[in-house]
Amino acid sequence: SSGLSEEEINKMVADAEMNKAQDEEKKKVVDTRNRLDGAISQAEKFIKDNENIETSSLNTEVENAKLVLKDFSEDLQKMEGAEKSMMNKFHEISTKMYEQQQEDNNSTVHAHPEQNTVNDEDVVDAEFTEQ
Repeated sequence: SSGLSEEEINKMVADAEMNKAQDEEKKKVVDTRNRLDGAISQAEKFIKDNENIETSSLNTEVENAKLVLKDFSEDLQKMEGAEKSMMNKFHEISTKMYEQQQEDNNSTVHAHPEQNTVNDEDVVDAEFTEQ
């Protein structure tokens, strides 16, 4: 016996049920806040690591997201909106960067076709037998 009456146990269960939705909402807010904080860190690292490309629009989104995190850390919709906006800009810039790298790689291949051939002069044809 736990020392609790049936009535006390039923009351505790009812309280837990009443708080379940509120607890789930709090968890969503905390998870979104953590996700936004991580996305901000990821974007800041990207900006720092890629100083040679234009990232001012991403930087603006990062600063907006920081303000949302600071001023509206309990507002799920504002945090989700800031995260989405920042990640869209991040994706847009990284896609442009990737496309530029592809273009640079293609132009290098076409500009120096002699570098794209295999040099067979040092290749030795041999047979191998296992003992």
